[in-house]
Amino acid sequence: MTYPAYGYNSYNPYNHHTFRQLLDIATAQTNILSYGYRSLGFEFHALPLIVRAGRPLPKQFQTLCRESFLLADEDAGVLPEPVALLRKLKETLDLASQALSVNRLSDADQHLQSAEEMLARLRQLQGVLVHSMGVYRYTVEKSVKFEERPEVVEERLRAQDAWFASLPPMKSDAWVNSAEIVQQHERVLALI
Repeated sequence: MTYPAYGYNSYNPYNHHTFRQLLDIATAQTNILSYGYRSLGFEFHALPLIVRAGRPLPKQFQTLCRESFLLADEDAGVLPEPVALLRKLKETLDLASQALSVNRLSDADQHLQSAEEMLARLRQLQGVLVHSMGVYRYTVEKSVKFEERPEVVEERLRAQDAWFASLPPMKSDAWVNSAEIVQQHERVLALI
């Protein structure tokens, strides 16, 4: 999303309608990124543990994948960075929507700028995760079939359940309905 480099003031040509469009774009981008992150997460959790622990990726990428898709400590409430960003984005977009509903454009502008910064970080993370999962996918395709013991599969499924439970619900769970994602994407392209 291209966002103005200046904030709201009395000389700013942006009006309520423009801010509503920016909010719609940010919401659509959030839903699209959420869908992508969830898809990557399910793919990560389907990997055999031996592949995750192997050396197909440089150490920093393995660490990023683990930190992005596994809960570090469920009791401490530490969330993976993408999950924390998605939750904060949802909250920020709700605040921007509330500010627009009472015509407080300067507040809406601040919330939308914060949302754009979070979206930029989420896009950056997702790019690295897409690459990493591609390397993992290639490793699995080129390797022999992995046999996992039932207790290892159980451990992997528990980790997936804990990760999935930490994900924020998105508006109308758009990530499930790919047709809705396509429609949102088309609306975003029409606005740009």
